[in-house]
Amino acid sequence: MIKFFRKIRQGLLSKNKFSKYLLYAIGEIILVVIGILIALSINNWNEERKAAEYTKLLFKNTLEELKFNIEKANAKVAYFRSQNSAYYVIINKKATRQNFKINGLAYLLFSGYEVELSDNTFQKLLSSHEKLTQEQDDLLSKLKLVYNNYKGEVDFLDTKIVDFIFDLHKKYKDEQSWYPNFISNSSISDDMIDYFLNDPEYINDASYFYSLGAAQQNSSVKRFRDNAIITYTELSNHLNITPDTAIVKDLTNYRHYLGTYKRDNLTLYIKEEAEGLIQTIIANEDTDNSTTVKNSILYLDSKSYFTDRNNFGKLIYDNDNNVTKIEYTRGAQKYNFEKSNKDL
Repeated sequence: MIKFFRKIRQGLLSKNKFSKYLLYAIGEIILVVIGILIALSINNWNEERKAAEYTKLLFKNTLEELKFNIEKANAKVAYFRSQNSAYYVIINKKATRQNFKINGLAYLLFSGYEVELSDNTFQKLLSSHEKLTQEQDDLLSKLKLVYNNYKGEVDFLDTKIVDFIFDLHKKYKDEQSWYPNFISNSSISDDMIDYFLNDPEYINDASYFYSLGAAQQNSSVKRFRDNAIITYTELSNHLNITPDTAIVKDLTNYRHYLGTYKRDNLTLYIKEEAEGLIQTIIANEDTDNSTTVKNSILYLDSKSYFTDRNNFGKLIYDNDNNVTKIEYTRGAQKYNFEKSNKDL
């Protein structure tokens, strides 16, 4: 091709056709410029494609990190659920010597762990200077809310929990003779049980630890989880990835929750709506107060266990496997809603 153009130039010059040569030269320059522009355009397109693929990879990795954090949050809520009955008997002064000696209640105030939510991948996405689409920019804004606000609450209470446990160990080390043998040999002495059963300071410590952990930290973990699940679902849809059904529940498997439940002057309704199973509690119509008391989404841990904004919930079944009531527990509180007969 180069030889072809060279022959044309030489032919024009040999025939003294300078004006035609000049036009030819200009045309050749234009062709070269067009070629350069096309090459630059292709290069820019390749760079934009690579940037878009890298951004997509960052969002995909962030999706996996969200899933990891939701699973950690679920594990923490399950831990608080397992501890809730222990707080119930201690705060209500129903604990027995056997509870402390055999059932592990003695370790309640000495155990606890941080949630330690991860945000490494999110920080990489945040520090990336790649151009985002409008949809990606909206998703990034929602991720900022999840991590900066809700994760921030969890991280703060992580620190408070660790500080309390550290201070509790220091206090018992300085004040209680049974402490060294308990820590060194896991020995639960009669003196130690007497202290747990009779000293009001222990009840105060247990009540404060419940408030700090199973109440405040549990609530902050659930807020993080609920908002993370919403963002996880939207990000999955953006990436055309099917959400994990362990996180985004198939509501067809949970319709036995639906119905009307009653307790004293309150009526509880569980209905299926677009965002999930919605729980609404209102005062009965024959009272002066008929305004909504609570309206919240249920997080379905299993076919029988769930959590709402503040409580742990459990479905109670009869011998025919029909739901007859819902039991709610939260620290020292426990109450039931009976299912309406027309829903059975």
